[in-house]
Amino acid sequence: MIEKNTSEQHSGGSCTSRSSVTIPFRNEPSAWGILDEIMGDKQPQASPISRAKKEIESYFQDDVLPRRNDDGNSSNVLNWWKTFRHIYPNLVKIFRINCNIVATSVPCERIFSKAGNLISEKRTRLSSEKVELILFLNANLESSDQ
Repeated sequence: MIEKNTSEQHSGGSCTSRSSVTIPFRNEPSAWGILDEIMGDKQPQASPISRAKKEIESYFQDDVLPRRNDDGNSSNVLNWWKTFRHIYPNLVKIFRINCNIVATSVPCERIFSKAGNLISEKRTRLSSEKVELILFLNANLESSDQ
């Protein structure tokens, strides 16, 4: 509210009057106001765990990739993950780590070499189950160290 002082001169003296004028506030949209209108009542998700749960639930509700496409060729899983990487960002990271294709036979050869070193004439009493467990532990301990 703005008050305005006016002075008027009359023929016998001076008179001072006070009047108040109300100027309306112009409500121009601000950047925050526009953003609030666009976003509406959307609230950020509470925690990374809840976002992960929603991502996994959405993934399980999605259609299964068919083994063959319309041409009769095998479906390309890598292209599917590339297409949906923005929808499932955390699952794509897990896919890249756990579902990669080894381009060489070196890891396989390394396991056979370790098996050959493990099973020798001095260790003939090891059962096949124990040999499998030792090789499994040895391979997985190496991968967790990296």
